[in-house]
Amino acid sequence: MINNFKKFLIEKSNNSCPFFNDSAKKLDFHQAILEVGYNTFNDHYDNMINSVDNEFGYKFAMLIMLGDYNYQVVNSGHMALFINNYIGKDKQLLSDTLYWMRESELDKTSLGKKIYNIISDSNNIFQDMDENEYCDNCGGFGEIQEECDDCGGDGVIVDDDDDEETCDTCNGDGIIYDTCPECDGNGYIDNIDNFEPDLDNLDNVYYIYNKKWMKFLNNYSHDLLIEYCGKDFDEKINKVIKTKKFNL
Repeated sequence: MINNFKKFLIEKSNNSCPFFNDSAKKLDFHQAILEVGYNTFNDHYDNMINSVDNEFGYKFAMLIMLGDYNYQVVNSGHMALFINNYIGKDKQLLSDTLYWMRESELDKTSLGKKIYNIISDSNNIFQDMDENEYCDNCGGFGEIQEECDDCGGDGVIVDDDDDEETCDTCNGDGIIYDTCPECDGNGYIDNIDNFEPDLDNLDNVYYIYNKKWMKFLNNYSHDLLIEYCGKDFDEKINKVIKTKKFNL
């Protein structure tokens, strides 16, 4: 009974800090920030990032972006960032991340500079990528007009008796409509495949640094949580760890 009451007091004393969650208690401070961010996720990823920025500050939003960047690239490559829309509806989120890295001076650290350059290169590529680029061949209609071969574009066919008959092929229009061969009738094309080799190269470069980078960000997250939650943040975590260890 007394032990349960001690546990209750410890948990109650930490309710004021939203980042004092299960991940923080496991010393995964970066993940602790990600969890709080995703608790605010409603409809669009962009809105979640902006909400975190407004409520907790740009450093927290930056850490969520860098965490998701790492997850997408490590699991499916840079292409996944674009396909899964982790660069934002208007392709602005990586630009924001680069700005936040400069503001926090992460880009001035030896490792941070390398990651900054990778993100910058990927952002430049993403700005030129498009899944819904109108097809120039058909003007976005999905069909192309061609002169009817049977009537030569006249819409009528003259028989052997010099009588004119409506062309059955084009129904008298003189024009036939064919599916656009460039876009297969979709009206738009994408140029994603053109950038795949460059993104693959960035994948390989990022893989060299990502583990060290994640350790760096976890330490950075730890310092940020102490700043946000108070200097007794570590003390509270240690109390919980001891409580679990001795089953108080």
